[in-house]
This record gives sequence, C-alpha cells and structure tokens, in this order.
Amino acid sequence: MKKSMLVTLFVFALGTTAPRMTHALPLQDTTQLPTETAFPNHDEVVGLLAEKLFLSNDQKSRIAPIIADRQQKLKAILADTSSRPMQQRRKAKEVLSDSDKKINTILTLDQQQKYTQVEQQIQKQMKQRMQQGKKETSS
Repeated sequence: MKKSMLVTLFVFALGTTAPRMTHALPLQDTTQLPTETAFPNHDEVVGLLAEKLFLSNDQKSRIAPIIADRQQKLKAILADTSSRPMQQRRKAKEVLSDSDKKINTILTLDQQQKYTQVEQQIQKQMKQRMQQGKKETSS
C-alpha cells in the first residue's frame, strides 16, 4: 500500500505527468490538464528522487531549487488560460527539458540512467491512466 502510494505520488511529483504526456496526445485531450493540486511540494519530490536515485545530501540540496522552479513554472503554464493547449505543451516541454538537463548535471552516470528509466516508467503509467480515463468517460 505504502509503495503504491509512493509510486502514485512520484508520478505527479516529477511534474512530468500530463505536461510531459500531452505532446503525444490529440489536441482535444489536452484541455483537461491537472490543476495545481496535482503538484506536491518540492521537498516531497526531492525526497522521492532521493529514495529512487540514492541521492547524497549535496545532490538533494542542489536539486531542490531546480524542482521548485520547475513546479512553479509548470503551474504558471497550466494556469495561463490565454495560451492555446499546443503552446502550453510546448512551454511545458521546454521547462521539463531545461530542468532535466540541470538535474542530469548533478547526477552520476548511473543515477542519470535510473532517472531516465523512472521518467519512462512514469510516462507509461500516465498513458495507461489517460487511456483508462478515456474508456471510463466513453462508457
């Protein structure tokens, strides 16, 4: 139970949930992006990354402001109702790419590989959840 809650929180924690996945979805599916409540605080994210990647204290302290900045930018993008969904996706993708590059400079090679695997797993889970949600709403 605790492990499944952590995995669920981790999916949202990285900020890679809907913004990262929406670039692969049709335009109509991007209108229901997550609200601010989908983003846990940056300390929770760093804690989960520390657990998954075995981060040192120095790495945690260097990654924390990157995560905080990323979440703030993603929230602003999602809150901007004047932008079109395609623009939101593009902006979110840039924010995520930029933060991933910054995070990867802090990680060891092994941690970088694990980080990539974790992101891929999250994308797969989100895709499954979105497809499941689509099936439930069409029923």
